[in-house]
Amino acid sequence: IAQGLVTQVDKKGVHARQLIPLPQQMEQVREQVGQVAFRYARRYNFDLIAAVQRTDEGELAVLQDLQTASQQFVLPLLLKGERLDLDWANRTPWLAVSGASVEVPDEQGTPRLVGAIIRFDLSKGLKEMEARPLWLSPDNSESALEGAWSPDNSRIAFVLAERQPDGKLVRKGLYTIPNDGG
Repeated sequence: IAQGLVTQVDKKGVHARQLIPLPQQMEQVREQVGQVAFRYARRYNFDLIAAVQRTDEGELAVLQDLQTASQQFVLPLLLKGERLDLDWANRTPWLAVSGASVEVPDEQGTPRLVGAIIRFDLSKGLKEMEARPLWLSPDNSESALEGAWSPDNSRIAFVLAERQPDGKLVRKGLYTIPNDGG
């Protein structure tokens, strides 16, 4: 992260390449979102980058494929939340997004805010990406923070936080969940 952008810098620190948003996307991003500010980015492979973008409305989990990126800033993954963290599984195209006040649709498609861990499976590619909630706090009274895959991808460890009446998140402890939920 450099100056709010996701930037690739060579080992010597001499050359930099702007990755999210791509230089040709800057004007569109500024028109749609306003300021550009990322706090976190992870790479699954050379062309696929997941990042957390800060906006005035909260944070967004975004996914950019540099192979298919065009002049338009269109992302296959756009997940809103209050405090988002993300982690790629080891050598597997699974992305875990965890956080507080994550906006997910209910059965009728109406967005609701929940504490959540959601696994995105990209095994079949971006167009057939599957999202699977692994853990939810339906009333948003608890949150899953700092989710991280175990080395063998069998579990996700996370910090469980409880929401106080004033909205502050208080950490309760370290928990784990199987990679298929439960």
